[in-house]
Amino acid sequence: MYKRPVHALTRNFIMSEVAVMQALRRDARRFGMEGFKEWRQLTSGGHAVLLMTRMCKHVSLYGVSTWPARVKVPDQYGGRSKRTTSGKLWHDWVGESFAWRLLHAAGKITVCSN
Repeated sequence: MYKRPVHALTRNFIMSEVAVMQALRRDARRFGMEGFKEWRQLTSGGHAVLLMTRMCKHVSLYGVSTWPARVKVPDQYGGRSKRTTSGKLWHDWVGESFAWRLLHAAGKITVCSN
């Protein structure tokens, strides 16, 4: 049996991730990015990206698109044939994709996508 490290996110850590996402959303708006939706929580992928940016010197994301929805490629945000209603209510995929663009531009992450 392999022993793998397990990382649990405390409530304080999650709230710090929310604060980071709010700041990234504000910055994206200042840069003129539009199309944000209201959101209630980060996606699980959003939590993972923000966690990894704190744990690693650099993060490479493969298949996580930050590019316009009109580009039809299978990815985290557009790969499903249909998003669930609950996902639209709880998550802002557009806002997260803008946050990843900013982190990519800042050299914190690399986004490898079609």
